[in-house]
Amino acid sequence: MIEINNAIKKRFCKDFSLPINVFDEPYFEYFVDLYDPLLNVKDKINLLNNALLKCDNQDDFFQQGNIISNKIKDLISNSESYKKFNSIDLNDFPLKKNVSQQNIYLVTNINKEMISIDLEKANFNSFRLFGLQEEIGCPTYNDLMKKFTNEEYYLQSKMIRQVIFGDLNPARQQRIQKYIIQNLCEKLLENGCEISSASSDEIIIKNKTDIKEIKDILKDVDDKFKFFRIEKFHFDRVSDEFDFFVKKTTKENGEEKVEFKNTPSFVFAQVYKKHFKMPTNEYDMLFYHEGFLAEYKEPLFSNKPINKAHPWLKNPINI
Repeated sequence: MIEINNAIKKRFCKDFSLPINVFDEPYFEYFVDLYDPLLNVKDKINLLNNALLKCDNQDDFFQQGNIISNKIKDLISNSESYKKFNSIDLNDFPLKKNVSQQNIYLVTNINKEMISIDLEKANFNSFRLFGLQEEIGCPTYNDLMKKFTNEEYYLQSKMIRQVIFGDLNPARQQRIQKYIIQNLCEKLLENGCEISSASSDEIIIKNKTDIKEIKDILKDVDDKFKFFRIEKFHFDRVSDEFDFFVKKTTKENGEEKVEFKNTPSFVFAQVYKKHFKMPTNEYDMLFYHEGFLAEYKEPLFSNKPINKAHPWLKNPINI
């Protein structure tokens, strides 16, 4: 099997948007173990291992992702739908400045219940307005990916989707997404919703907490706009010292999803441990500076002493 070196680890973390930025051992293995309860990192590493088994070497692994993304870009860019997308007059998709994106992660919003309306895979689904899905026979992004691979690692990779659509006139995609968001906002505002923020792929409602009510309001919008997820959430601040927040979202199946907001990756371990009431150790203080491994001299949250003992993994994983 191919050795999982630092280059592969770095690509792996980008593919799944993982907050790990130290790749040397034994540190990387430690962070995998630390974040696994929240982010299912070990399951993702299993996907990586399965993908590597089918590759001859590191270059082959990197190339596989490029081959898949290039084939999909070729398929879309040669379609009539994409030609229409590129040539259509954007004045047909006018934008009004009634709502804009705002930072909601403020102390004044702590523990307030809000509703998020999030466009799912917005870059792919924005092409619905031009008939792409029907033309290529792929109603969903997963259907599109499965035309070229069944490898679960690539199917779940967040980075590949960004690479694909980042080369397909993303500025126009953003314009179309904003037009869709605007149409949803107008419907919500007409029905008494107060909107805190509206980006190109998400709307935040601050005065409603009933998801069924929001679904009823949006049930009559154009079918081409119906690729959104509606969820209830609230957030709290990790500590009074810094504006690092923990967002808790209630998913449709009733499970709670936990996300850290306003938290840079180089202090993520300390913030994560602060939230989960875990003692800080020297591994949590590590980061790269200009290619060299460095260590903070003092912990971020100074009211707790640093535990100088290096952690030993009880159940190390094979990577």
